[in-house]
Amino acid sequence: MGTSQQSAQFIEKHRAELIQRVSLVEPIADGLLSHRLIHEEAYSNIRAAPTSQEKMRALLGALSTAAVKGEFLRILEEHDPHLVQELRGQRRGIQDSGK
Repeated sequence: MGTSQQSAQFIEKHRAELIQRVSLVEPIADGLLSHRLIHEEAYSNIRAAPTSQEKMRALLGALSTAAVKGEFLRILEEHDPHLVQELRGQRRGIQDSGK
């Protein structure tokens, strides 16, 4: 996607859509935990959340730095490449139309 800062901006811009549309949150949390990018407590909170939307809110809240957000986006792209492509396309469409 580019730099960690660009990844962080992408995540912030598409936060609401990510919360609504990412349904398999646990595999992403597993990847972040295995790379020690989130704490055990955050991981437990993610797993304990009753809905995928609440899990995703907890996960996004645990992303503490631009570098961690960059790694999240990389892992998300592995698990749901179509969603990431679609969101990137939305951004390009807006830029291409001059808005």
